[in-house]
Amino acid sequence: MVDRMSEQNLLDGLLVVAFAIAPLASNQFFLGDDRRYRTAHWLALVAVVVSIPLGSGVGAVIWATFCAYGIGLHLHRARRNLLSPTGIASGIPFAFSAISAVWFVAGANDLYLLGYKRAWAFYAALHGSVLGWLFIGCVAHLAARPHARPIYLAGCLLSLVLFLCVAFGIDGVPYLKQVGVVGFALLLPTILVRYTLDVQLRGGAPFFLALASLGGLVVSMGLAVLKEYLAEFPRVLFGLPTMVLAHGVLNALVVAPCFWLAVRVECARK
Repeated sequence: MVDRMSEQNLLDGLLVVAFAIAPLASNQFFLGDDRRYRTAHWLALVAVVVSIPLGSGVGAVIWATFCAYGIGLHLHRARRNLLSPTGIASGIPFAFSAISAVWFVAGANDLYLLGYKRAWAFYAALHGSVLGWLFIGCVAHLAARPHARPIYLAGCLLSLVLFLCVAFGIDGVPYLKQVGVVGFALLLPTILVRYTLDVQLRGGAPFFLALASLGGLVVSMGLAVLKEYLAEFPRVLFGLPTMVLAHGVLNALVVAPCFWLAVRVECARK
């Protein structure tokens, strides 16, 4: 039996971690370390942290306002390059920030968006922040580098299509979810393998962080595929859904943060 209180507490904690890290990546990679954005981020994050234990949805609304502010800053900063392939790619993590914020507001305020309760809305918000905003944000940054490998740009654009397949699959077309899950299981490791090989010769922290991210991703996506196709896959572990305890924790605390740190450290070296 699933302990719903523990499940919600874990989701709350993972969301706070994702909200703490993802805007840092966007600010560094796309906004030129904007001081106004950085200040707004920490103020919005404090509002989220305070509102969650109070059961208030106000913090979620403040967070959504912050995300809208970030989108506005990005549109202004990248206005001359928005319709280029890399310009479109750079907008994808901000689009994911909006998707995540909408689900967070819906869950925190019990709006039952598409009929989903708080926990399911928070799952969607978590995927939007960890996979879309943070991980794909790093890929979009790599795609914008001079002489970037085509896999980064293609992977960034394809990730949005696969994410929508999962979303529409959950809400009504089951085979689309399977397409999205398998697509991500192939695409994300391919991107990380390519990046790990790119930084291998230079070694040091970026290489080992990339390896940690890749290892976590292989385990995480392997679990996702097993859950999708193996009927005997254990659904509950220690009173929590197995995918939240293993897949969610690995992605939110290892895969995406390690990838971001690897790219961040590599950038600092150049």
